[in-house]
Amino acid sequence: GIALVVASPILIFNLKYHFAPLQFQWNHSLADGSGVFLEFLGGQVALLGALPLLMLGWVLLRWGDISSHPSFHVCFYFFMFPFVFSLFQSAKTHVEANWAIMSYVAFWPLAQYLLNQNSISILEYLILALGFLPPLVVSVLLGVHLVHPLAWVAPEKDRLAKYQGIYQLAKEVQQDLILNEKTETLFLPTYQMTSYFRFLGMPSEQLYPPGRMSNFTLEPKDPCQMESILVIRDEIESQPESLNCFREKQFLKTYSVNVRGKTVSAVHLMEYFK
Repeated sequence: GIALVVASPILIFNLKYHFAPLQFQWNHSLADGSGVFLEFLGGQVALLGALPLLMLGWVLLRWGDISSHPSFHVCFYFFMFPFVFSLFQSAKTHVEANWAIMSYVAFWPLAQYLLNQNSISILEYLILALGFLPPLVVSVLLGVHLVHPLAWVAPEKDRLAKYQGIYQLAKEVQQDLILNEKTETLFLPTYQMTSYFRFLGMPSEQLYPPGRMSNFTLEPKDPCQMESILVIRDEIESQPESLNCFREKQFLKTYSVNVRGKTVSAVHLMEYFK
């Protein structure tokens, strides 16, 4: 009952859109592709710790004992099925690192129970050290990196700094549009970039297709219903079919995403007219 109340906003939101968001995630989890098992496993260990992985077999072996406590039944199923499913799918296709997070909430009561039942104290300390040391080290390194970027992290791989670079790009575009009195709706190639411009209060929409579905495409705005629009594109020459209704286009400016003084990508601001 409590879980249903907590999850009700998600269910209500999905009901409004005929469960398209959940359907998208389910199809995404079953999509064909190359496996990323080691990458997924490394992400779990580095960011959240190795304890669920280290104790997975222990939980299975002690199921007879755990099952004698009805309060642990929900914990067992809500941990076991999402976690094992994520591990299995990561060997077949691309799996997001956050997919297994839901299982960790149910894991901790099981871990506490098993560790309390353990009579070998050195084993408990060893498991806890192996479980929590990697994310602690990663957290410290991330904290240092935010203050003083680590030289061995290439700018192209520095996701934290890249997010800052995209935000600075969005602010630069905003200033130019205000200066040139451009008030048309701005269409963007990704949901991440759309979120930055909406955060800045600009009339922005995700251009779909092309690209990937998101919450911004649940109620898509048709650019062809407008007389003119602004578009940020990765390429100048190519044009998606969704913009074929416009007869003319004008290149305005190229913007660079700069990460720690290095340009890692560029986008182009275009204006389309009928």
